[in-house]
Amino acid sequence: MTRAFSYDKAIAAGLEPRDYDWQHPPEGSWIGRLDFKVWGQAANLVCYFTEISTGRKFRLSAFRPKTRTGSRYAPRDGAIDFSAEGIDGQAYRLQTGLNPKGNPAWFSAEQIETPTEPT
Repeated sequence: MTRAFSYDKAIAAGLEPRDYDWQHPPEGSWIGRLDFKVWGQAANLVCYFTEISTGRKFRLSAFRPKTRTGSRYAPRDGAIDFSAEGIDGQAYRLQTGLNPKGNPAWFSAEQIETPTEPT
């Protein structure tokens, strides 16, 4: 088991990162299932989520906090290390929106019990 795929290995595994929107994540709180993770090119970890209620697919980048060293990759709140092994398929309450420059931003994540039906 690995922490995340390289982009080429994700494609070889039959995954399709290009199906996930990165420019327009929902604004506010939403429930997403972590489908898979791919190492980014800018010291980031790209996390691929499916929104449980709609089936829409989004990708969000987790970064290492600038104030810490190590290999922890998380949204801005730093609560969950998304580089951990074995977390694919889990459900999370995600808080996303736009930063002051108008770019997508991932503010927080909280692991929740996987919903059995759309929310």
